[in-house]
Amino acid sequence: MKLTNLKGLTAVMVACATLTAPLMASAVELKYSSAAPANSPWAKMIQVLVDGTAAKTNGEVVIKTFLSNQLGDEATVIQQVARGRVDMGGFSLTAVALVVPELALLSAPFLWDNDEQMACALDQHLVADFQPYFDAHGLVNMGWGEAGYQTVFSQTAITKVSDLADLKIRVAPAKASVLAFKSVDANGIVLPSSDLNASLQTGLITAAEINITFGVLTGVGQQAPIVTKTNHIYLPSLSVMSKKTFSELTKEQQEALMSSSMPPAAQRATLRGVEGALTKKLLAAGGKVIEMDAGERDKLKEKMVATTPDLIKEIGGDAPAAWDLIQKAKAACAG
Repeated sequence: MKLTNLKGLTAVMVACATLTAPLMASAVELKYSSAAPANSPWAKMIQVLVDGTAAKTNGEVVIKTFLSNQLGDEATVIQQVARGRVDMGGFSLTAVALVVPELALLSAPFLWDNDEQMACALDQHLVADFQPYFDAHGLVNMGWGEAGYQTVFSQTAITKVSDLADLKIRVAPAKASVLAFKSVDANGIVLPSSDLNASLQTGLITAAEINITFGVLTGVGQQAPIVTKTNHIYLPSLSVMSKKTFSELTKEQQEALMSSSMPPAAQRATLRGVEGALTKKLLAAGGKVIEMDAGERDKLKEKMVATTPDLIKEIGGDAPAAWDLIQKAKAACAG
C-alpha cells in the first residue's frame, strides 16, 4: 500500500473517531438496585424497564441492574438514592417509607375494601397526590409495582387469632406491622427479610410475616411450611429515582424512563399468576395453606384496624393530611 493511501486512511479513521466520540460520551448509565433475586418475577419486570428505556432512547440511557441487594440492603440503598449516590431502584413500600414517612400509611392493616378499589386509588389518584412527599425527600416515584399481601409462614397451624398470642414471629420493619402484631399479643421480632432463614434455623423465630411469592422463592416455606392467608396488609412495591439524577436527563429521556415500566395492572396480574404457581409448588412439597374462617378473620381485622390511629400518630408530621388523601381516593374508587 502506498504511503499516501496510508495517510488518507489514517485521516478517515481520525475523522470517524472524532464524529463518534460525542455520541458515545452522550450515553448515560444509571444504576438500578433491587433486593429481587435474579430468578424472580420482579427481576423480569425490571428487565422490561431496562429494555424499554434503551429502545426508546436509542441507547442514550442504559440501566445497569444490581439484584439481590448487591449494592446493600434496601434500608441503606434507599437513603443513597435520595442523596443521588445511587440513581434508582425497586423497593418495598417499607423501605421507601424510611425516607418518605407518609407512605407508611399505605401499609395500614386492612386498608382497602377490595383489589379494584386499591388499584384505582393508587394508579388514578395517589401516584399524583403523593408526589409532593417524594419531591420533599429528593425522590421521583416512577410508579407502583406489586409485592402482594402479607401472610404468615409458620411451623405450626394458625387458624385462630388466639394462635398468634406469644408466637415468635418475624415482623416486617414497619410501624404498621409492629403495631398490628402487638394488637394480637404476638411476640413480634423485627427482622429484615434477609435474616429470615437463619432466624428460623436457630429458633429465634418460628413464624414470619411475608408475602407468599418472596417466602417460597427464598426458601422460607421449606422451614415454615404452613401459610395462613391473613392478607392483613397489602404492600405495593415502587420504582423510585433520585430527583437529582432525573433532573439531569433531557425531557425526552425522562419521558422514556417514565413510560418504559410494565404497567401496574400488568405487574399485579403477573405477580398473582406467579403467586398461584408458587402456592402449588409449596403444597406439592408438603406445605399447607390455611384460610381463617370469617369469624376469626373479623376478629383479626377488628384488632389490627384499631391500631391505625396510633400509626398516624407515630408517623407524625403531615400524616393526618396524607391519610385524608387516602380516604378521598378510597371514596372516589368505591364504586
